[in-house]
Amino acid sequence: TDIGQPDMLSSMINLYNHNSVLNSSKGAAMGLASLSAIAEEELKPLLPKLVPKLYRLLHDPDPGVQESMNMFWCSLTRNPTETVNTHLASVIEELISNLGSNLWRNRQSASSALAEVIMGRTWDSLRPFFERMWEMCFRVLDDIKETVRISAMTFASSLQRTTARLCEEGGAQDENSPASVVFPILLTKGITSPVEDVKSLSLQVLYRLVKFSDKRLLSENLPQIAGCLLESLSSLESGAMNYIEQHADRVGIDKESLDSLRVRAANASIVGDMLDRVAHSVNEENLADVSGKLAGLIKGGFGTNTRAGAARFLSSIVLRMRYDIKPVCSKLLKALTYSLGDESNRAVCKAYASTFAQLSKFSDERKVDSRVEKLLEVIHGEGSTMHSIFILELARQAPDVFARHKPRILPLAFYMKHNSSKKVKAVWEAVWDEEGPAASTAVRIFHEEIGTLCLEALQSDKWDTRRAGALGIKELVEKSDGIVLNNRELLCNNLLDALKGRYWDGKEVILEALGKLLIFQQLEGDLQLKALRAFFECLKKKKTVLVKAADKAILEAVPFVKEGPEGEVGKLLDEITSFAGSDRGKEEDESSGEETNGKKDGWDVEKFLPALSKVTKEWRAKHS
Repeated sequence: TDIGQPDMLSSMINLYNHNSVLNSSKGAAMGLASLSAIAEEELKPLLPKLVPKLYRLLHDPDPGVQESMNMFWCSLTRNPTETVNTHLASVIEELISNLGSNLWRNRQSASSALAEVIMGRTWDSLRPFFERMWEMCFRVLDDIKETVRISAMTFASSLQRTTARLCEEGGAQDENSPASVVFPILLTKGITSPVEDVKSLSLQVLYRLVKFSDKRLLSENLPQIAGCLLESLSSLESGAMNYIEQHADRVGIDKESLDSLRVRAANASIVGDMLDRVAHSVNEENLADVSGKLAGLIKGGFGTNTRAGAARFLSSIVLRMRYDIKPVCSKLLKALTYSLGDESNRAVCKAYASTFAQLSKFSDERKVDSRVEKLLEVIHGEGSTMHSIFILELARQAPDVFARHKPRILPLAFYMKHNSSKKVKAVWEAVWDEEGPAASTAVRIFHEEIGTLCLEALQSDKWDTRRAGALGIKELVEKSDGIVLNNRELLCNNLLDALKGRYWDGKEVILEALGKLLIFQQLEGDLQLKALRAFFECLKKKKTVLVKAADKAILEAVPFVKEGPEGEVGKLLDEITSFAGSDRGKEEDESSGEETNGKKDGWDVEKFLPALSKVTKEWRAKHS
């Protein structure tokens, strides 16, 4: 019926029932041979339709059908190989059509038959069907019936070997080569498929194509290849990793360490290896398209591995092309710093920062300087860890670029070393260790810039920022031994102003900084008197940390204070001694209402009085 000759069926049935001899295998063969000889001329024009169907039925799941069709096939064709070669196009067309049949028997037999028929074929004979074969192969790999899927795996394995063989034979030089036909299918329908078997097969074939295809073909398809591979870095990752990430805190896993491990694992995968290989195919002709694709993934790529992988891929291109990449540097520099405000993944930020540093060495200086200035503005205003990492990578990988901004970066690094965030502090300590001079040299060259930054911090509304500014001034003064600071009076006045008002967390550091100013800079006149009076006022406070800080500052600073023309310092010391020994110095703790045995809110007056008497006596002897 399928070949348009229903009367042939009647003839065959009559022939099978004609004689009992036909019931045996030998008799059936003899009968079929007789039929073939009698109807040879009649069957000849029907062979193009008959051969494809018989060839598929030779691979039918039913062994009985296979045996019967094999007997008929042998009787019908004197030379089976030549017959298949003659009708190859119609055979493959029939088999591909049956891969989408509603009958599972047809799908299974077509898969098995295709696995056999394509082996050893030339590219010219397979070219018209190659794309459809791959598409239908992906389809039957996801078949609902297990036996069909098993048969499809055999077909997929045969198709994979055939594709690899055709590529290795040199067909890659042709515009219609196997690689050029298969690349789009693998990238758009294979790797992106939700079916694990399809993704695995696609990766294996794509790896083979990348390995053996010529650079010209790779360069023509590189934007699509690189984009798909980078996106697959995240899509191919196991879903268990996302689950672990969401519950990292609960199970005691550090999220940053986990992200770093994910990125390293992705880079070491087969996809990472392919990206390393295709990076060598980037040239001036496809650079614009590739850079556009990378900029898009860097700015808006989905997944940690994709964004970090895009930065790593760009880094490979930069190291190979060097100054040839200059025409697209501006766009890429902007992309690398585009979403830093929203980026919370440290592993991604490190990848961006490393690539930014490498790219900056081969970019236009004006464009790089503009980006660095914007980074420094954000850091100065917010103290962002992510932005700070960029400066650290510049110090490590682009010292020439860093040197152009050293007068601004090093004072900022000195100040940021005192940030309340441990992560920010660690980054800037590393920056200082990489490029910072000796402490005395830094103070001599940058003390005015450092002082300005610290004083700006003292004016902030944020307590952590004020505390960082005070700590910066304290260290600046400590490291200034033997160096006279031109801005010492300005520093002192601003510290005194910062002591006014309510207590805030870290305010005691201002007392420590004032004490260091008196010790190392030997303030004179009203300034030293104001500082000592500020210490005295803090002794009267109820806040334990302030009282203790004032206690320590007085005992340390008094030996370095000079007496005024009217004996103001001596009088003030007497006031302090009188207060410490009075009932006010030993008043009850307001929070408990109980006597504290010489301690006010934790301040041990009994220890302070003898120490104060000793330093006062020594001071008077020195200035008598």
